[in-house]
Amino acid sequence: MPYDDRLFTLLRGLDDKELRHIWVDCLKQCPEQKVFAQSSHEERVVWVSRVWRTEHGSFVRNVMRGEHEFPWKQILIDVADKLRPGLGWTPYTLNDAHSETELERVVLDLYDERLGEDWPQLTPEQQRQALHGRNPKSDKNWFSAAIGTVLPHDKSMAATLTLLTVYERRCWVASVQSQARGSSSCST
Repeated sequence: MPYDDRLFTLLRGLDDKELRHIWVDCLKQCPEQKVFAQSSHEERVVWVSRVWRTEHGSFVRNVMRGEHEFPWKQILIDVADKLRPGLGWTPYTLNDAHSETELERVVLDLYDERLGEDWPQLTPEQQRQALHGRNPKSDKNWFSAAIGTVLPHDKSMAATLTLLTVYERRCWVASVQSQARGSSSCST
């Protein structure tokens, strides 16, 4: 699994500015770290994956796991569980028949549902902040109630939502462009 799962595919599709955003704003890493600042694009992808999976996994299990062995599907399941309204877990498990792309859609849908009716009332700046895992309003209770947790304290959730939102936006643009050309849309 290391270096070949869908998380690597999605990260490789980001440009350096987007990778830096996930590194600094979501995973709260220092942008000047040699390992990141002086690395190639592919090396940055590897660093983001490593830190992200370490951040998401438990410390004890991470000691026994390789750097990139925490499954992307498990990250998605955990984020979906956190976004799910009410008590309990989502029905998804690591060994079920649901694909990672299906779970990515579930996570985005649950996030949209949690923001729900408040989204149209947010200013464009507040919407941008929400899409990047930040509290879009000064009222912290609103965001906690809408999301179920304060995203800046959940680095993995913020990174997951940011990555999926960027990917979804690109797919939408590709779809619009392909419809204009009469061809098919996004396929990563």
